[in-house]
Amino acid sequence: MKSTLVLLAVMVAVALGTREQFEEFKVKYNKNYRSVMEEEYRFRVFEASLKRAAARNTQDSLATFGVTKFSDFTPAEFKAKYLMKPLSLDHLPVAPVWDVEHKVAPAAMPSTFDWSSKGVVSAVKNQEQCGSCWAFSATECIESIFAISNNKKAADVLGPQQIVDCDTAGQDQGCNGGYPYGAFEYIISAGGQETEAAYPYTAQDGTCQFNSGDIKDKIASWAYVTQSSDEKAMQAYVFATSPISVCVDGADVWQDYTGGVVTPSSGCGTTLDHAVQITGWQVQNATNVWNVRNSWGADWGEAGYIWLQIGGDVCGVADLVTAAST
Repeated sequence: MKSTLVLLAVMVAVALGTREQFEEFKVKYNKNYRSVMEEEYRFRVFEASLKRAAARNTQDSLATFGVTKFSDFTPAEFKAKYLMKPLSLDHLPVAPVWDVEHKVAPAAMPSTFDWSSKGVVSAVKNQEQCGSCWAFSATECIESIFAISNNKKAADVLGPQQIVDCDTAGQDQGCNGGYPYGAFEYIISAGGQETEAAYPYTAQDGTCQFNSGDIKDKIASWAYVTQSSDEKAMQAYVFATSPISVCVDGADVWQDYTGGVVTPSSGCGTTLDHAVQITGWQVQNATNVWNVRNSWGADWGEAGYIWLQIGGDVCGVADLVTAAST
């Protein structure tokens, strides 16, 4: 009888603690629900998220998982709101592949390097509840390569909404997802990209309002950085040229990520449903990691970034890698 009462007391304490965490979560992320019934449902989803995050923390010793602004979404809701339909690697377009062997010697690369420290990476953006990450990833790369090529001290802030609204070719479908290389091809055909100020982001599909008179940055071509999941080639390209666009598996692990290094033991898959930007690399806990800039706002992850271990194709980071050039 005594052991039963102790167990009940522990269960009540845990429940109260979770309820308190939920209240803190609502305040921090300004969460408001339409009814008491919906709030109770979201609390149950929040409980499940905490349990899932706790299980992940036992799998990956270098990463931390816990409460994020997505903790009141089920995994299915999260995928529908923030990710794309899985990308296919079949029938990719023919394009040049960067020749790493004639560009940079591996021994020349430092242990830490990041373009964000050089002023050519804009601030972390927020795609909100629109599967436009592919447009963001491409836009961020265009910002960087234009700044680097023109010796600018700061990157222009360009408008991904132009791509969302105006790029309707092939499999590019605005908030329903697309390919970063498709965005590059659109910007090349349009003659350039407008600024965020000229073409503001709306987080929804809209009618194309492109004005060629407002073009700010241009690119001339794009290429695959690697087509063999070669992370050494990726590292060499970043060091020698610019940040790069990568597609990843952004489900599950990313929903619960709060910090640290995601390693192969995290269980992150390789279904490509999200696009981001690699700005450089560093060493954490004696582990070489990619500095991966996301587009879910600076209040997610490590101030908007996630660290992925280099090697092992973590989250499919090396499976669809492209970059633009001026």
